[in-house]
Amino acid sequence: MLTWTFFYNYLFSERSGSLIRTIGRICVVSVGLSMASLIVVMSIMSGFNITIKNKLLLSKPHLVIQGPFNELEKSEKDLNSQQHEAYLVDRQDVVIRTVDGLFSGAVAKGIDTLPMNNFFHRLFQENRNKNANPLSVTLAADEVVIGLGLARSLDIYEGDQVVIIPPEALLAPAGELPYYAKAKVKAIIETDLQDVDNQLLFYPRKTGLMALHGSRSREVDLEVRLKDLKQLATVKTMLERKNLSVETWEDRDHALLFALKMEKIMISVFIGLSILVTSFSIITVLILLITQKRKDIAVLMAMGLSYRKTRILFTQIGLILASLGLGGGLLMGLMLSLWLDQASLDILPNIYQDTSIAVSIEPSLIIGAIIGGSALALLGSFLPVHFLLRFSPTQGLRSR
Repeated sequence: MLTWTFFYNYLFSERSGSLIRTIGRICVVSVGLSMASLIVVMSIMSGFNITIKNKLLLSKPHLVIQGPFNELEKSEKDLNSQQHEAYLVDRQDVVIRTVDGLFSGAVAKGIDTLPMNNFFHRLFQENRNKNANPLSVTLAADEVVIGLGLARSLDIYEGDQVVIIPPEALLAPAGELPYYAKAKVKAIIETDLQDVDNQLLFYPRKTGLMALHGSRSREVDLEVRLKDLKQLATVKTMLERKNLSVETWEDRDHALLFALKMEKIMISVFIGLSILVTSFSIITVLILLITQKRKDIAVLMAMGLSYRKTRILFTQIGLILASLGLGGGLLMGLMLSLWLDQASLDILPNIYQDTSIAVSIEPSLIIGAIIGGSALALLGSFLPVHFLLRFSPTQGLRSR
């Protein structure tokens, strides 16, 4: 009660003085806004990172395995027997030419009907486009499925004929016709995933684009989706013992995931520095308070308040001042983050993986903010008290 009495009378009462009262209020507001901005921005960054990772996990396999074809077939059977989803995939870069003479690059992916439809269903289940319907297709040998972005760039519609050319065929000697395959566009898909909509072309693996099966750029991979992502390291180790080349989804997108991690760290550092700067306002308030109340402090010390208790008293005053800002900012940041999470504001441009603002409140962030803010508050409260409260009661009473 004594600390609260001194805190209110010295900082926020009418007798405290307009200068200290004004600076004290600015201190509380600035510390609170800094803490709130840290919570909100980091929660949005965490939600953004989680959204991107979820999109990657939707559109890409957990494991991609390369090696001798016989070993890939054996591994496919073994993994499917363990209730994982494993399937062989033909993949190669191609050039698509329309009947109107338009060209565009794409990635041709040969895949069997069941895993292809599973892929489409998985994407549409998470699709935010309410008008989108799950797609189930069975492709004939001369039929393909392409993404909406690729179709728009080539002005292609369902039923149109296209010519698919491997890139090495364009390097044929003069006078030699490049080999190619003709196909009919059976369906155009929209998944809201840029990599799928703008790049991929799907065809039946065993029967489609037969003219390209001898292409040197064609690769055969084994893609695996695990029933439990926690088994990722175990399954990878098991496959590597068979001398197979194994890449996880994190390995294939290492650069993107590293960039997201560094972005989050740098933003947290810069916002943390803003809290550090605002914590100096606590030092300013205590310096003004001790300077203006020097005689009052001397009277307290003359009445029997020891040096130690005097320092503890004014350190606690600084801590209360900082706690008001930190606590208010923490509460305001959490409330705003929860509101953003519930509102699901769809305001971001289409260049992002998700146009809505995703929010994820991490307990570790809250704990770290509380610990870091408390440490800064303690340091900002202790330093001015330690260096300024070194006078005796006699010196304090003689001061002007």
